[in-house]
Amino acid sequence: MIKEWQDFWETLKRERILIGMSFVGMLLALGFWGVAFPQYLFTDDCVKLFWADGQEVTEEEREEENLYYRIGTAKQEQIEVKISILEWAER
Repeated sequence: MIKEWQDFWETLKRERILIGMSFVGMLLALGFWGVAFPQYLFTDDCVKLFWADGQEVTEEEREEENLYYRIGTAKQEQIEVKISILEWAER
């Protein structure tokens, strides 16, 4: 009986390691997806565009603009990245 329980716990440990490795692999795959295909991560609803004077770009103006071109050609001081979970952690 004790041998069966020991075998059961050893099997459970191996499965936990496999599940952990699968989870890490999925995270790496998602990270690669974000690097290779950023157009699927930067959607229109998660990016706000502002003109140089601080006014937000309207929906009509946004449709005329190429969002990915604007982000790609912007200078470093023109882009401000805000990550809500990091802002929450700073509180």
